[in-house]
Parts: sequence; structure tokens; C-alpha cells
Amino acid sequence: MPDVIETVDFAHVCCGLVPAMLAHLAQTRAQTVVFRIRSGMGAEIASGFGTGVGWTLRLEPGVGCDLARFTRRAASGRGKLDLLGG
Repeated sequence: MPDVIETVDFAHVCCGLVPAMLAHLAQTRAQTVVFRIRSGMGAEIASGFGTGVGWTLRLEPGVGCDLARFTRRAASGRGKLDLLGG
């Protein structure tokens, strides 16, 4: 799939931002999603996502709003951990 970049404007959202972002990431086919978020919300976003599976998060300061850039991680080729050997 080519490197599709999708931009979503959530700069007006201050409540329920992380669930809205998660819902959008779950349904998109884009390789990169850039969310425009309210300035200063980066700490909340970082704590809300932590080390989310499947996406790399990069926060970028902007003018009038900040950007939260999510890029799909490449498949590692590793299987899931199987502690029971099943």
C-alpha cells in the first residue's frame, strides 16, 4: 500500500479526544494519520496512548494547534507469545 497520509482536524475537541482518536485509528487504512489537536494537549495524548501497539506517535508543535502524527509500524514478523505452547 502506498504511503497514504490522512489529516483529521480535532483542534476543537478537548473532551474525549483519546477515544475519538482511537476510534479513527481503528478504522483507517492510511499509513500515516495526522491529528490537528488543541495546543498544549500533547502530554495528555502521550499518557493516553503510551506505547500503543501498531502505531508510532510523534508530537509536533504547530501554530494555532499542535500535531499528533501516527505512523503504522511495520510488521515485525514475530508471532504472539505463546506461554502454553498451544
